Amino acid sequence: MAAIRCFPRGLVTISGENIVLLQNGDEKVQKKIIQIENVAVKESEKEDKEKTAKRKDKNVKNLDQAQAKNRILASKFSPSWKYFAVCDDQKQLHLFNSSEAEWKLISRRQIEKRCTEVTFTSDEQYVLVADKSGDVYRFSVLEVEKDGELLLGHLSMLLDLICNKTTDGMIAVWTLEGQRLHCVKCQSQRSDSEEGVDNNTSCEEIAVKCLIYHKELNMVVASFYNANVLEVYKLNKQDIKTQLSLVTTIQTDSAPWDICFDEQHHLWVLQPYEHDILQIYNCAKTESGEFLVKKLEQNDSTKCGINSILEEVNKHWKFFKDSLEVPDLSSSLRKVKIDNMSEYLERKQDRISGKKLAQPQIMEPPEKKSKNLTFLEIMLKISKVLESTFTIFTSNGLALITLLWFN
Repeated sequence: MAAIRCFPRGLVTISGENIVLLQNGDEKVQKKIIQIENVAVKESEKEDKEKTAKRKDKNVKNLDQAQAKNRILASKFSPSWKYFAVCDDQKQLHLFNSSEAEWKLISRRQIEKRCTEVTFTSDEQYVLVADKSGDVYRFSVLEVEKDGELLLGHLSMLLDLICNKTTDGMIAVWTLEGQRLHCVKCQSQRSDSEEGVDNNTSCEEIAVKCLIYHKELNMVVASFYNANVLEVYKLNKQDIKTQLSLVTTIQTDSAPWDICFDEQHHLWVLQPYEHDILQIYNCAKTESGEFLVKKLEQNDSTKCGINSILEEVNKHWKFFKDSLEVPDLSSSLRKVKIDNMSEYLERKQDRISGKKLAQPQIMEPPEKKSKNLTFLEIMLKISKVLESTFTIFTSNGLALITLLWFN
């Protein structure tokens, strides 16, 4: 799946296992490619070398093409933009130093399961990795050789350690100690007739896909699987009371791949739509505390730097096209509801009405016909097999048999 990450010098675009940095230069946008090591390919090459040493006639390739293909599952900048963490489909955590123009790989470590989200602690001492079972592991940034340790567990899929979403369309606000402060059901879950929701998908089938939080604006934005809509929430924090309230919704051309905020209060939306891959919205907060969300047009002269990146992304559909092949995981995230009451109620109604229940028919095997052959029939069959003739003489009730063989 494709993704985007904003940072002060530009934008990070991700598709499959490819990472491209887009930075504003003096005249045009500068592009840099960041490589992540494919562990499966490396191990296969090592095995090939060993086999080649034993069998010098030819080099045998055992790695399946599907296994060799990697993809990035989650990524995140640290609060100061100094570090960039990447988790891939091969259960690897890659940590980069992104403070310089040339990024440097700091460490690559194994994680327990394929992750769903990665983030940093506020002091940038640790990287937190969450998987779909709700387990969160902590990795040290400075002690790069140290393995991760289990921090906490939760039954739903974590997308952040402040706000998280569940598979039934709920957004919850938690403390790091595991205390739930507030929970709200997304508006897009309540009706399947709303604009932007696929009519072939019921309201129960829509799950929250991505959840982002802007600290300065106290704004939370949610995107959904199979829904062309974004929901914008305001996070109200007063004393010990915390509450999420819906502010507005944004209609998109297609169900977004990813969403993110930048430092200038812009909301970036990446969608699988060839003619408008990237959209940018300006988010502002009035003196009265109300939110204003407006789409940024490409001809806006006040946003020259952003417009350059916007134009650059929108003309590279081929880079993002590979992400269309990533399977939709929304069906595996939903709770499976088994209806075992319909048949029971029907049978109960039949009993009340006195209707005799149909008994299942048991197929009996057909009767075997016994073949009681006479002595004479047996001897005739033997003679045919032996190609011989015989004569039967009867004396005093005893049968005497003479076989005449033909040579």
